[in-house]
Amino acid sequence: MSTSTSSSSFAPPKKLRMVTYNILTPSYSTPKSLPAHPSIYLNEQERLEKILKKLEPETAQGAVIALQEVSRAWAGHLHVFFSRAGYHFVHSEYGRPSSGFMGVGLAWPQSTLEAVNIEISRLADAKPWPAAPSPGPLSSFSHRLFRRFRKIWGLQAGREEDVLASARDRSNVVIVANLRSKQASPQDMDFFVACYHMPCEFRRPSIMTVHAALLVQRMQALAGSKPHIVAGDFNFQPSWPQYQIITEGDIEAAHPHYPPLPPSDPWVPHVDRPLRSALRVKWGKEPDFTCYSYADKESGERFCAPLDYIFVSPEWKVEDAIKLQSKDEALKMPCPFPNQDEPSDHVLLWADLSLP
Repeated sequence: MSTSTSSSSFAPPKKLRMVTYNILTPSYSTPKSLPAHPSIYLNEQERLEKILKKLEPETAQGAVIALQEVSRAWAGHLHVFFSRAGYHFVHSEYGRPSSGFMGVGLAWPQSTLEAVNIEISRLADAKPWPAAPSPGPLSSFSHRLFRRFRKIWGLQAGREEDVLASARDRSNVVIVANLRSKQASPQDMDFFVACYHMPCEFRRPSIMTVHAALLVQRMQALAGSKPHIVAGDFNFQPSWPQYQIITEGDIEAAHPHYPPLPPSDPWVPHVDRPLRSALRVKWGKEPDFTCYSYADKESGERFCAPLDYIFVSPEWKVEDAIKLQSKDEALKMPCPFPNQDEPSDHVLLWADLSLP
């Protein structure tokens, strides 16, 4: 796999390298959590060292770096790493203990970029949520009884209020930074960048529909007409309607992934200014995959698909981007990631961008 960086230097004020990387929290990469995976590739310290090695050439180029699945155990190491590289690192946890209290992080070089403003927020708070109607005593009791039996029977929550409540209650945090070049006038290099890790809700995809639209809506409310970048692990594939919302602006209200919004909620999953995927702009299509893991961790059934993206507003020109190997080549490997060369189940993505 080609993960080498471009040899060209991208210094402010007009050019920027953007990186996104899901580094795989240690809690999700143990012999217990991945029983079908060779344990030799799951050593926590060795994985961390390899991840930092992958980040070193990116910091040398002055890249802006978005990270996902930053565990509490690794956050301190990353702070030290970025500090030694002359970077500022912003990190926020939101995950449960079972995830290693994972979160997201955003880093940029202090020698060339300054922060004008930083917003760290729970994305679900970006919209008001209509209050649910108060049930009567009997219906309230029936609802609690139904929820208890559903839990006992192992049934998935599928009712409209369950889906919307889950979308509302997700704790996923988005970091948005307004960055400005120290070597240019504000109008030359004043931009916004966001890092997000989409809830993995492929069984209830309308939750991801809500969050995909909210993410771009919140970014564009902050950025206005200024150039902006939204990067991260989105947990959806290019053929999915969530990708369509971000890159085209809408999906049909009759689509099964459209959220079941009540009449009292005026909000709609719409994006006024659709974004472009940097890798798709450069290569004409998305990579065959950015995540190579397991569809079934017990049986070892493999999952290999694109889930990570660098979305950019129309102002950016895509100068270059990483080119990944094919899915066919990946499936010939003895095991999914992590392996000898890749310390995470996701690959690091980069794109070189410029402003006119």
